[in-house]
Amino acid sequence: MIENPDIAKRSFWTAKAFHGYISIECSYQTAVRFFHRQGFALKYPRPWSDRQDQKIGGAFCQKVSELLQQDNVDI
Repeated sequence: MIENPDIAKRSFWTAKAFHGYISIECSYQTAVRFFHRQGFALKYPRPWSDRQDQKIGGAFCQKVSELLQQDNVDI
């Protein structure tokens, strides 16, 4: 049911929604622990810093691009 929320007529699960669906059987913390044990993690937007150095970011992207083109490097 976790990986197929359509069974419960949902498009995705949040810990809060999943706990509400099965609240008789476990606590909210147990539902959160279950998600973590299944490999799921909380996703939330992270701030984008205005103080990032564009030159350093560009150099990093260039280095990653070069590494991706090499056959002997696994990324």
